[in-house]
Amino acid sequence: MDKYATFADLAAHERAGVDYRVAALARGARALIAAPHGGSIEPGTSEIAIAIAGTNLSLYLFEGLQGRRQGELHITSSRFDEPNFRDLAATADVVVAIHGRRDRLDPETVWAGALED
Repeated sequence: MDKYATFADLAAHERAGVDYRVAALARGARALIAAPHGGSIEPGTSEIAIAIAGTNLSLYLFEGLQGRRQGELHITSSRFDEPNFRDLAATADVVVAIHGRRDRLDPETVWAGALED
């Protein structure tokens, strides 16, 4: 169960630049590569998203910055409504989200999911 149901709720209790950071790069591409649980929330997902996006595809990262309590920054993807992400996703034909394993049993495994308009 997530601690926060929406980004507005999270932002009211956590500190941008201290607890989390957002990176949103609109590159005019039809595809958006996103790591909505990046940084220390689901380790490795930001790096994979950056590598896939390269310099041509749009990129979105929501990253946990502190090593403790990072599970508390997780917002289920179907409810993930951070404004920069919503704006970028609205301009993309395809959004590919990179996800890690929550249980950490296999730290080498990540998942990619796509939603096409």
